[in-house]
Amino acid sequence: MNAQDARNYIYSQPAKQQDVATPFWPKLDGKLALRDVPSDVLTQLSTSIKDPMLVSAAMLCKSLILKETGEQLFPDTDREQVAQLGATMLTPIITQMTQFFGFSGNVDMDTLKKISEMSLNGSGGMSSVKEASIVP
Repeated sequence: MNAQDARNYIYSQPAKQQDVATPFWPKLDGKLALRDVPSDVLTQLSTSIKDPMLVSAAMLCKSLILKETGEQLFPDTDREQVAQLGATMLTPIITQMTQFFGFSGNVDMDTLKKISEMSLNGSGGMSSVKEASIVP
């Protein structure tokens, strides 16, 4: 294999996807995934939007998809509405998204589901998600 063959192989790979735990949306749990977004798009979002919550919401709009169809769940124009969803929904998804894109430590899907369920039941919360994202 030469460099050109290696590049062709890399460029031909499908975009990576990862399942998303959404126990706070029971009808959608197991039906959503995160898809990879080109680095230049992520950079543009992070530099053009000043509010960190809106950056996260915009990244979710770009990356959260229906697994069955690959359709983007939220259009790009919904970022302000997505940012208003509430911490018990957004924090677990944002945690999964940042890990998927390699921005933080690894937490497995079962742990994320437990954290999300604790948030819903009032027995955990945002501090649980923050603690779960720290890798010893």
